[in-house]
Amino acid sequence: MAGAGQDPVEVAEKTFAAATDGTDTLRYPVGNDALQILEARNQMDDVHSKSMIKQLFGL
Repeated sequence: MAGAGQDPVEVAEKTFAAATDGTDTLRYPVGNDALQILEARNQMDDVHSKSMIKQLFGL
């Protein structure tokens, strides 16, 4: 998972949107992998979520 990255233009567009949309939104996922991770996190408690993230990034 780590290493592939996302299209820099798409990331820039999301970053600009996050900075200028005037909302309190905290997460602006970019790419299908980010959406899948957020969906999985929403279905588990904090302990399991942290474990998943550590496993995904080899920590």
